[in-house]
Amino acid sequence: MNSLRRHVLTVVLPGVLGATLLTGCASPTDAGGEGPATDAPAPAAATQTPSASGACDLIGADQVTALAGQSLDGPFETTVAGSVEFPACVWGDPAGATVQVSRIPAEDWAQQLPEMLQQLEATGLVDDAENTRKIREASALVGTGEKLDAVQACEIFSTTIEIAGGEPGRTETVNIVPSLEDPQALTGQSCRDGVFSSVLVMKDGITGAAEEVAVVERALAAVATH
Repeated sequence: MNSLRRHVLTVVLPGVLGATLLTGCASPTDAGGEGPATDAPAPAAATQTPSASGACDLIGADQVTALAGQSLDGPFETTVAGSVEFPACVWGDPAGATVQVSRIPAEDWAQQLPEMLQQLEATGLVDDAENTRKIREASALVGTGEKLDAVQACEIFSTTIEIAGGEPGRTETVNIVPSLEDPQALTGQSCRDGVFSSVLVMKDGITGAAEEVAVVERALAAVATH
């Protein structure tokens, strides 16, 4: 089993590292720039318990089936480990088809900025002076123990999309992970109205085709507006 599948429960950051941006593209071959691949993050310290509440109410069984292309076991509430722990819901098995969703306050998502900055700078993607300044200032603020407010957090989220090749001011992104050459998952994230939302689907046969992206976008909209 490859490392990406083993670490499925840690995929909550914007998919700008080793991912190809797909949202708004007519086909995978029209996608935006592709950053160099990075190692998968450390395994999540996650526990799973059967549940139909909280994060597991964010999308319905029909949307899970549409994402995975089959019915999946679950749902299971889980905790995703990182700089802070996030509630999430997962269906399926990391060894096979898996769907994961999460919806958290944007300022909580932003607590991971120092770690994100290190990873971003390692890729060489942060080559714009203004974007670099924005990310570094926000990261430094978080590093002092402060929290960005919801508006600031979503502005920084949009900056990460711009760094990955998206249009300035965008509030959502869908990416193929880790690359078009080795497609293993689709991840969609958005940050609007002070809320960070995430949808992840892993399954065999992912291509990044427009119809796959559309299914992720619909699920992401459901999570974001829940």
